[in-house]
Amino acid sequence: MQLNVPIHRLNRCLRFLVIVLMGLIVLMIYPLSGSANNQQSQLNKLVEQIKGLKNILQQKHDKRDALQQDLNNIETKYGEASRNLQQTQQQIQQQQLQIAALENASLFNQNQIQIQRQALAEQLRLSYLLERQGVIKLVLNQQDLSQMNRMLYYYQLLNKYRIQNILNLQTDLAKINNHQQQLYAEYQNLQQLQSQQQQQENNLALMKINRTQLITHINQTISDQNQRLDELIANKKRLEKTLVHLVQSEGTKPGQFRNQNFALQRGHLPWPTKGLVLHYFNTPIAESELKWNGELIEAPDGQPVYAVAPGTVVFSKWLEGYGLLLIINHGGGYMTLYGRNHSLYKHEGDKVSAGDLIATVGQSGGYDKPALYFAIRYRAQPLNPNQWCV
Repeated sequence: MQLNVPIHRLNRCLRFLVIVLMGLIVLMIYPLSGSANNQQSQLNKLVEQIKGLKNILQQKHDKRDALQQDLNNIETKYGEASRNLQQTQQQIQQQQLQIAALENASLFNQNQIQIQRQALAEQLRLSYLLERQGVIKLVLNQQDLSQMNRMLYYYQLLNKYRIQNILNLQTDLAKINNHQQQLYAEYQNLQQLQSQQQQQENNLALMKINRTQLITHINQTISDQNQRLDELIANKKRLEKTLVHLVQSEGTKPGQFRNQNFALQRGHLPWPTKGLVLHYFNTPIAESELKWNGELIEAPDGQPVYAVAPGTVVFSKWLEGYGLLLIINHGGGYMTLYGRNHSLYKHEGDKVSAGDLIATVGQSGGYDKPALYFAIRYRAQPLNPNQWCV
């Protein structure tokens, strides 16, 4: 892990004391002078002191493991909470769009009602004028049958339009009432989502504080450069063991990647995210004898991370030294790794296509700068991403 290391050397001193005490034991086994009983007594005391020092070292090791497990828990929950918050924000946006659509529909229906009311008023006016012409008189008079038939037709037509407008008014009024009820329900959902969003933001802020305090505590358990190197080597071995296991597991699932040929995409793959490369493949890792087996891409926290090729997610969880790590099996022994993520959007067993959103950039694993660790492996052996991605 790349962490800020405080300058104190408790572990080195403890190791030195163990060596000194062992040397004293040797001298006491082959003494120059002194009684056997006295020598045996001093030997017993030294053995007890060595046991005590070993116990201290073991306690420090156990404490470090416990702190790393705490970091695992808090960063996993932090990533899930961030993903849930983003989903809530998307739901709020959809809710607001639905409310706007309902308000526009309600306004349209209100305008239609106004138009229909005006049309109904005009029809009532015309009906009144026809009645002034004396429809009944025309029927009784029967002197001008053509005029009478024409007036009756107009009168029936007006009544038909009047009835249709009344029905339209009733329909639009029912729509407005329905829209008002839907708007009320949508506003209630929106208020609940906003309240949920606020609670999620408060939880994230608290988890962020706890994470910072935890990382500071972890840093205090790393006492010197040798221990830092041991940490890096242990992380590397942990990842290698995971990859070897995944490669062996692929052999038990024949045919699942028959339609994919990752090797043909060499030199044509997209990068999983945009950003500045902080560490290139095969360059030395600072303050260690190790080299980078992938590339570290600096990018804003929360920036999307995409799958570079189709495949199946075979690993999606926190791994010490790599944070929230996602591994995609592309078949034929090829895998791509995406580490230090803020949130994971895919789970083990999920099928993904090239360009699918799989994670977001973060700083999980105890790091202080958001970046994506990206690597390509062939049967667990590292490949240079620059020879594959453009």
